[in-house]
Amino acid sequence: MISLVRKSKKPSAVLSERNKSVYDSFLRVGVEEARRLGVPFQIHTGMGDSPSMGLVIADPSLLYDLLQNSVAREVSIVLTHGGYPYMEEAAFLANAYPNVYIDLSETIPIVSVGLRSRLLSLFEMAPTTKIMYGSDGFNIPELYWFSAVYTKRALASVLGELVRHEGFGEEDAIGIGKIFLAGNARRLYRL
Repeated sequence: MISLVRKSKKPSAVLSERNKSVYDSFLRVGVEEARRLGVPFQIHTGMGDSPSMGLVIADPSLLYDLLQNSVAREVSIVLTHGGYPYMEEAAFLANAYPNVYIDLSETIPIVSVGLRSRLLSLFEMAPTTKIMYGSDGFNIPELYWFSAVYTKRALASVLGELVRHEGFGEEDAIGIGKIFLAGNARRLYRL
C-alpha cells in the first residue's frame, strides 16, 4: 500500500507505523468521499491538538505524496490553521498546486502580535485568491471578536504597505481584503 503522507524525518512517539497506516486509510477514504460529494477536504496542519499530535508531523509539506495522488488532485484541499508555524510551506503548496487553499483558523488568535508579518509572508508566496480568514474561536466567545478585530488591523497594515511600497492600487488592496475576509471562502464552499 502506498502511503499518502510521507513519514517525518524526525522521530515522533506520537506517530507509530500502525497509527500512520490507520491515518493514511482515513485520509484516503476522506479524500475519495470529498471527491464523490464535490466538497473541499480540510486537513489539520500545524499546531492545534498538542500534545496528542506532535508538531513535527503537522508540517504541511509532509502532504506532498497526497498532493501527487490523482484522486486528491480532483479535490480542493484546505490546509487549516495555515500550517502555523510552517506557514511558508503551506504558502508554497498553495502556490504550487491549483487545488490547495489555506485557512488561517486558530492561527490568528495564537500569533496575534506576529500576524502582520505572517500575512506578508503568505501574500509573498501564495495567491491571495487561495488564502482565507478563519477565527477558530475554539475556546471562549471573545476569541471570535479578538480574531476579527486583530485581523482587520493587521490586514489594513499589510494592504497599506502593499499600496505604499509595492505599487498596488487602492482598489486592488480593497479587493484583496474582501476576498481574504469572505470572498475566497464563499467561492470555495459555495456559500
